[in-house]
Amino acid sequence: MIVVEDVTIRYGAVPAVDGVSLTVERGEIVGIIGPVGSGKTALLECVEGTRSPDSGRVRVGGVDPHADRTHMSVIAGVAPAGVKYPGRASVGDISKLFAGFYPGGIDHLELLERFGLADRLRRSPNRLTPPEKQRFALVMALLGDPQVVFADDLHLDEDGIIAEQLRRCAREGRTILLASHHLAEAEALCDRVGVLVDGGLAALDTPWTIIRDHAGGGTTLADAYLALTGEPAHVH
Repeated sequence: MIVVEDVTIRYGAVPAVDGVSLTVERGEIVGIIGPVGSGKTALLECVEGTRSPDSGRVRVGGVDPHADRTHMSVIAGVAPAGVKYPGRASVGDISKLFAGFYPGGIDHLELLERFGLADRLRRSPNRLTPPEKQRFALVMALLGDPQVVFADDLHLDEDGIIAEQLRRCAREGRTILLASHHLAEAEALCDRVGVLVDGGLAALDTPWTIIRDHAGGGTTLADAYLALTGEPAHVH
């Protein structure tokens, strides 16, 4: 569903992403982890189509996501971090408004129920708790019934709603690509994990395989991450 071939993204002369290749299959959950400045967000933006690579090739559902924005608006949903909404608009108002852009999408009330937000209809999204804000971002990403879901800086909630719903999305055939700082969550949720170091992929495999091959006797993804990056895992 997602094909990234030898992609390089530069800021001036400095490569933020340097020759990265990966594929993500339909119904797969793949997480991208790495230190701050390793290129996670730049790579995600390139796959989403909000920026074009300086070199290399990206395809999502068979199309160039940057060149064919109309097609991407139909097949992809994005759950960005840190969105601010108009202060007087409510969760119910905003989700209903955006649902109207997708006649064949998923009912907004159904999604709010699934993500535990049915009792927050009258509340401003800006006043939700941090876990509720992440759930609402995913509700907004799913309104159009997309084939692909992108999530940046994803953090699972303690009651497991986000993980449960993302696994449901994968079972339904949706492809999920996410970036996260939260290694225990990536280990528990993702089918495969890519570790970006200085813009390049130091590893891309199942969490278990990365732990086996890189943790040096450790038992967690955080142990492998330390060995690959030289940095302890940071939780933001």
